[in-house]
Amino acid sequence: MRSGACNEHGSMEGVQDLRLRMVVDDGIGSASLLFNRDASESLLGKSMSEVEEEIDRGQDEFILALRSKYLGRTVMVRGRCLVDDQGAMFLAESMEPESTPPDEIAAEVRKKWGVSA
Repeated sequence: MRSGACNEHGSMEGVQDLRLRMVVDDGIGSASLLFNRDASESLLGKSMSEVEEEIDRGQDEFILALRSKYLGRTVMVRGRCLVDDQGAMFLAESMEPESTPPDEIAAEVRKKWGVSA
């Protein structure tokens, strides 16, 4: 819905909500991340009304802050993944920067699956 109108149903009364959409890409493949209101508030550490106030002060600044925090960073995402003809869509419950060095993660995976280096 945009500007109080739905493409399919015409003029409608909207309900305020908070959603975030991001993309994760490991250089081989990518997936869309969708955060509902609870997951968005948790990720941002702010309530929907605080986010709305911040966006009112400057949408570009809000987006730049998200980019500077997450762009190019390794993250751990938890949630459910759906795959269809358009690719993978991850319904994210949480996302946090990954603090474990990649070589340690690789060693754990090799150990779990019995693969020698």
